[in-house]
Amino acid sequence: APYVYKPMAHYAMAKLLLAWWVAALSRRLPEGMAVVAVSPGSVPLTSVSRNQGWLMRRVMAPVMGSWLGQRLGMGMTVAVGASRYLDAYSYQVGQTGQFFASKPGRAVGPVERQVQPHVLDEALQEAAWRLVARLTHTERPALEVVEAQ
Repeated sequence: APYVYKPMAHYAMAKLLLAWWVAALSRRLPEGMAVVAVSPGSVPLTSVSRNQGWLMRRVMAPVMGSWLGQRLGMGMTVAVGASRYLDAYSYQVGQTGQFFASKPGRAVGPVERQVQPHVLDEALQEAAWRLVARLTHTERPALEVVEAQ
């Protein structure tokens, strides 16, 4: 059977890959420098739904992003989603390498550190690091390149 692209499944996998890569990067940064991964949560009125089916694009995303959808915990405004990234600026250096998102199983709500075993698996984090290095043809960590200049 031909491969079927599943936008949300691939989106979730990309978030997980980012969380793993950030964790691996944090172990390569000098002391005092921090990096975190942050999920904006469900922000349906962005272009995230552009590759979704008709029902999601034309019915679900507008409802989820509406006042009603926000009250029902289905989505939030672009401003709220963006503020989650800005809030990350205030996180402590000791939180470097962490992934922050809504409570597992929730699309909205307060941001919290994700502690699921697969997110914290260092072997998977290092595999993500190697994969990105291979795909970008940067076998050495970017930090080593910066230090050499």
